[in-house]
Amino acid sequence: MCRRHRPDGGTRVAGRRPELQPLARVRRGDPRLGERVCRRFAGLGGRSVTDELVGGRYSLGRLLGSGGSGAVFEARDVRLGRLVAVKMLHAHLAAQPGIVAELLADAQTAARLDHPNLVRVLDAGADDAGPAWVATELVDGATLGDLVDRVGPLTPPDALRVVAGMLAGLAHAHAHDVLHLDVSPSNVMVPYAPGGFDLTRPQLLDLGSRPRPARTDPLVRLTPHYASPELATAAPADARADVYAVGAVLFYLLTGRPPFEREAHRAVLEAHVHAHPPAPSSVVAGLPRELDAIVATALAKDPADRFASATTMGVAVARAAAGIAARRGAGARSTRELAPVAARLDRVPAQPGPVASAEPATGRAGMAAAFTAVLVVGGLAAGAVAQAGHGADQAQAAPATPATEPSSAVGSPPAPAPAPGPADVPVALVDTAPLGTTVPALVGLPMAEVAGLLAAAGLAIGDVTSANSGQPAGLVLSSLPGPGESVPVGGAVAVVVASGTSIVPDVVGLARGAARGLLEGAGFVVVERDVAGGAPGTVTRTAPGSGTPRLVGDEVLLIAAPEAITPLPVPTPVPTAVPAPIPTPSAGPTASPGPVTSG
Repeated sequence: MCRRHRPDGGTRVAGRRPELQPLARVRRGDPRLGERVCRRFAGLGGRSVTDELVGGRYSLGRLLGSGGSGAVFEARDVRLGRLVAVKMLHAHLAAQPGIVAELLADAQTAARLDHPNLVRVLDAGADDAGPAWVATELVDGATLGDLVDRVGPLTPPDALRVVAGMLAGLAHAHAHDVLHLDVSPSNVMVPYAPGGFDLTRPQLLDLGSRPRPARTDPLVRLTPHYASPELATAAPADARADVYAVGAVLFYLLTGRPPFEREAHRAVLEAHVHAHPPAPSSVVAGLPRELDAIVATALAKDPADRFASATTMGVAVARAAAGIAARRGAGARSTRELAPVAARLDRVPAQPGPVASAEPATGRAGMAAAFTAVLVVGGLAAGAVAQAGHGADQAQAAPATPATEPSSAVGSPPAPAPAPGPADVPVALVDTAPLGTTVPALVGLPMAEVAGLLAAAGLAIGDVTSANSGQPAGLVLSSLPGPGESVPVGGAVAVVVASGTSIVPDVVGLARGAARGLLEGAGFVVVERDVAGGAPGTVTRTAPGSGTPRLVGDEVLLIAAPEAITPLPVPTPVPTAVPAPIPTPSAGPTASPGPVTSG
């Protein structure tokens, strides 16, 4: 039997601008839809989804989940022999003019993103006889929402690790002009690792919508408990809407509940617009107050009062993690070891279907919901299938096994258990030692980039000092620890940045060429002048003089004695050889005349 899965923290609603998204125009999902999808996917003209390959290469297997925009299937890539997830767009959406083209354009945009905290889009297309589809990587793990449902609120270090990974992925997406606009615990996968779940590598699902300065779509789909005020009122949204949602997720991780709990979805949306969220420490006693500040800033009603970007929030998260780790002392354990709980992760109890729009969402906002990448597969079902090694024959699901209450004792070793597989995975948080990370190369980078790199590495900016140098103001000159060194996650990295001022070096007495090199290396523009006096070719003085501070890029006059003029040697005349005269050859002896006699 196929099951429908609801998004964590409430169902999705739809509505029109500019008021709060009205619920009068939405309808409840048909709980029998999953059964119908199992038998015959809508829009295939009566064909079974397994009759032929999707896109000529994907053999569909079991249904992982279905929602208002489409159904997600486990599939095998017959060309590469790997398991993937394939989302098939519902026929009523594919029939709308232009919506398939927008789906493929969004898939192309998302496919350019490559980050360990984002689920990758692998392929997309539109078959002639069937609906459009998108193929993504299949994550072996559980949704963050269902994990918290089983183990309860996370410790502050664990919660900050998860949020740091989410922010790193969002920062990468935002840098490529891609927004998420539906961040929630059900859209974050926690990958499975030997012995439990690795909270250091959360991966965001359903990412692929683009920034839209003004929303013209008549319908907007959202998850009420994590929707920013601007999304709740269908106002223009930017990257700070994702920052708001991450703040709401952090509240949920720390307390086990969303920031606004109300009976009706409309009341939840109204609370996002008008009410102030409680401090996490008022819900769970003993939480560090710096976490209250982070949540309050992220959940500010006015986007201008929030963290300016995911990177900026990541820096604050790293600082808080460093402070908490410092108070706990070096080497203190930062996560819980929970007794393993055998739980079916490929099945979850049946849930009420999500609220779907009575009118299909159109335009880009509709595509943000219709697409992306992947799977809103809800529950621990999403990634229970490994990327390889688990064929369709292993997809036959048994009824869910009730989970026993996990132990919350810190440091208690888990009981021996057989090697877990996708069907029986111990609910445990792994990697109890402080997580190590490597300091990135920072020298020569502006501070704006340094903040993002450190946040992505789970580090915070420590002491920032300035020093005179020939580099432009604000560029990093050195860091401590240095690049490549291993430090605990949450640690601080001290940096020295260029002040923008340099000192004129002492070059008097140096050769002109050597002096010019020193001045240019100090960041100055050199202007040369010859003045008689001093040793020829050497510097006699500079203006301003040595030891004077000047802004990088200023001119420095270099005064040097002219080079000595060496007179050219007078060339020695070279005698010209005169050829010897050549004698004229004689015509032979001539007889001398005899005496003349008279007759």
